[in-house]
Amino acid sequence: GIFGTKGIAQEVAILQEANRASISPKLLYASSETGLIIMEKIENILPAEFSPGLITASDDLVEQLLQHVRRLQSLTIDQACVTDRNDRFHLQKGVKVADMASLPKATQTMLEECLAWPVETEKVLNHNDLHTRNLLYDGKKLFIIDWECAGWGPRDADVAAICNGQVMTREAGLAFYARYLQRSPTAEEAMRFTRLRVMNAATNGMHGYVHYKPGAKNPLAHLQRPSCIETVRNMILYLDRGKIDIKDDDALQACGLAWLQYAVYLNS
Repeated sequence: GIFGTKGIAQEVAILQEANRASISPKLLYASSETGLIIMEKIENILPAEFSPGLITASDDLVEQLLQHVRRLQSLTIDQACVTDRNDRFHLQKGVKVADMASLPKATQTMLEECLAWPVETEKVLNHNDLHTRNLLYDGKKLFIIDWECAGWGPRDADVAAICNGQVMTREAGLAFYARYLQRSPTAEEAMRFTRLRVMNAATNGMHGYVHYKPGAKNPLAHLQRPSCIETVRNMILYLDRGKIDIKDDDALQACGLAWLQYAVYLNS
C-alpha cells in the first residue's frame, strides 16, 4: 500500500468494520502483514472509469451510496489504529499539507483560503477516495472498494467528494447534500458544505499537480473533449457561486483544470 505496513493494517481494520456494515463486498481473507485482501467476486455493471453524472442518473445508486456514507460515518473503531491522513482534515486543523511554494498559484490560493476557515474538531470515518472506479454494482446492491485512503476526516467530506466527482454545480450539490441529510441544510451547513467542496477540489488539484510533474504524461491533450470542457465550466460555476474569495477568472479556471488533471489521473 502507499502508506506502508501501518497503512495496510489500518486498511484491513477499517475494511473489516465496513464489511460488517455491509458496505463492502464480503471479506473472505485479510492479512495486515502481507497486505493480501480477498473479497467475494461482484459482477460489476458500472464502467471502470471516471464517469461524471453516472451516480445521479440512477435513483437506486444515489440512495444506496448515501446510505453507505451514513453508515460509514456512524462506525466506531479504535482511534489508535486510524491515522489522520486526510488532507482535508489537516486543512481544517490549520496544518499545511504540502510545500505550497512549489504549487501553482491558483492551488496555493485555494489551500490558503481553506487554512483561514474555522477549525473543525469532530472526526468521523471517511473513505476519502469515493469515485466511480471504487464502486461496484451488480444491478441490485452497491459496494465500495479500495479502502487504502480511508481514515478520520470532517463529517460530510465524502459527500462533498461525490458532488465534485459527479461534476455538480453548487445548487445541484446542495440538493444532493439535502438528500443525504434527509432535510434541508441550514445556511451555516450549506456554507460549510461548499467549503468542503472547495477543500476537495484544492487537495485533488494539489495531488494532480504532484502526479503530473514535468516529463510525465501530459493531461492537457484531454482538455479538448467536450465532456472535459463541461467539467471545467461547472467547476468554475460552483466556485463562483460559492462566493469564496477567489475573484480572478484565470485562477478559477486553473483550479478547475487542476482538479480535472486529477480526474484524468484516476483514469490512467
